[in-house]
Amino acid sequence: MRIVLIGDIQLGRLFNEKRASFNPYSSCIKNMLNHADMVVGNLETTITNHTIKTPKTFNYRMNPAHGHWLQQISLTHANLANNHILDFGVTGMRDTQFYLDKLGIGYAGSGDNIEAASRLQIYTYLKDYKIGIMGAADHYKDWAATKNSPGINYFDLTSPSKLIQHVKKAREKVDFLIVCLHWGSNYMDAIPNSMRALGYKLIDAGANIIHGTSAHHILPVESYRGGLIIYSNGDFIDDYAVDPNYRNDLGMMVTLDADLKTGNLNNIQTIPTIIKDMKVDILIG
Repeated sequence: MRIVLIGDIQLGRLFNEKRASFNPYSSCIKNMLNHADMVVGNLETTITNHTIKTPKTFNYRMNPAHGHWLQQISLTHANLANNHILDFGVTGMRDTQFYLDKLGIGYAGSGDNIEAASRLQIYTYLKDYKIGIMGAADHYKDWAATKNSPGINYFDLTSPSKLIQHVKKAREKVDFLIVCLHWGSNYMDAIPNSMRALGYKLIDAGANIIHGTSAHHILPVESYRGGLIIYSNGDFIDDYAVDPNYRNDLGMMVTLDADLKTGNLNNIQTIPTIIKDMKVDILIG
């Protein structure tokens, strides 16, 4: 089956000022994603009409009436373990989950307690094969869900033993496992040893793909023991100012054919993209 992994999706702020028919994708992008069996991305915004902001520098919310923007790219799964899902508090998080349910888009990584936030989302393909996707983030720590409080599936990058054990248990329930990690800082010059070591450990624990986001620019893709580690896809679509050094207007889609019976990953490709005037297209030349 064909899987496409894309980066951060931020369709809030300035996008809300456009008319409902505003199209942020090129026909080439839509055609490629609409022909995939599964599209996975990090939703870097809430979907809510709630107006009370969490005190922080940037707060993102997408107008619920514009949910078709997510459907246009056949988004299968949205990672909600990130540093924006609580931008408009618990209400914003719950609204986001509600609207994704209405859109028929799966999600994982946040919830009303740690059990919900660490939930494994399972998709069944070819009648018998189960693909599991889980989400976790290393920021913010004070957004961590607990037994009795809502938040994200938080992990500590310096001591991720709980996350590793979680991956081992998740792998027992599915034939193929994708772990979405919103990890590391914005705009990094090199992959920290802690991120690389964790990627290896999670593949060893049973993950087939580590889908990393958060840096807002492209980081390398690495093959390890038959698994794939994407350290950062960069941004798929946003309205951000462009940093001339890190070029956060450039991103990449990672496409591959997954053999669900063997776990083998075939025909892996990285396809460069570019955001211009809040529209994403394939980068050519």
